[in-house]
Amino acid sequence: MIVKLSKDQIDTIFENAKSTNPIEGMIELFKTVTPNWEEIDQMNHFPQVNKKTAEYIIGKMKSISKKEDIPKMMMTWVNNGFGCIKENMEEWTVYVDMDKIKYKKG
Repeated sequence: MIVKLSKDQIDTIFENAKSTNPIEGMIELFKTVTPNWEEIDQMNHFPQVNKKTAEYIIGKMKSISKKEDIPKMMMTWVNNGFGCIKENMEEWTVYVDMDKIKYKKG
């Protein structure tokens, strides 16, 4: 599934996250691009973006991070953040592999 994610949406998410932390911003990004976020049991895939979009998101995360928290924030991105794919992917879009998301049974 391809989801549009504009610079304005990213900016708003991280402006709202300033009172919390960059990890909260990243979680809000996941919520924005993943349907029925609250019903997810497990994700075996991370949303993917092109290099320019990834760099913009990382820049936003850095801009609200305390200097001493940047290494932790970067490790969180590497381990749990949005992945990069081919440069031919359209900017400001996110690919979510819905087949690799397990929802809670209910």
